[in-house]
Amino acid sequence: MFIRSATGEAWQEIMLACRNDNETVRCDPAAENSDQTASCGSDFAFVYFISFYILCSFLVSLGLGIKIIFFTVVINIILLVKYKFIPQ
Repeated sequence: MFIRSATGEAWQEIMLACRNDNETVRCDPAAENSDQTASCGSDFAFVYFISFYILCSFLVSLGLGIKIIFFTVVINIILLVKYKFIPQ
């Protein structure tokens, strides 16, 4: 579930399935202490999933930026050492 949310693959559906909605969301009958008349879920699902998605997007962008900077430095070092060429 977390990988699906982190990649952005229909994370809204998971978030809406976890909300506290008396009409559509019911507890799993196989779960302990399940009460079919009570609703399951939490209103905190909105805050949790949106903050999780923002955090994952930030980490992916940060990782991509670090990789671009790293490979730029490596290519510049290779050009400098091998060809004695300094890119401008």
